[in-house]
Amino acid sequence: MVYLSTLGGDTGAATNSFVFGNAPPDATSVVIQPGRETGKVEGGLFLVGLAQKDLLPTNLAWQFLSSAGTVVQAGTGISG
Repeated sequence: MVYLSTLGGDTGAATNSFVFGNAPPDATSVVIQPGRETGKVEGGLFLVGLAQKDLLPTNLAWQFLSSAGTVVQAGTGISG
């Protein structure tokens, strides 16, 4: 499951959007677009902060990677 929480407008913060959720069983990291931000999977959970404000789910893409760097699962938008 992939969720998105985003702050709108000029917040002045370095992080304006958060992508979080549950990762597939074999995933050890996640890559979030836009920005190619990476995050670590711990205990099946992940949280990645993004600088983008007003981020729409339609502009979100993600890839879960195994420890070998292969794609375990990929998609766009949010799921739940």
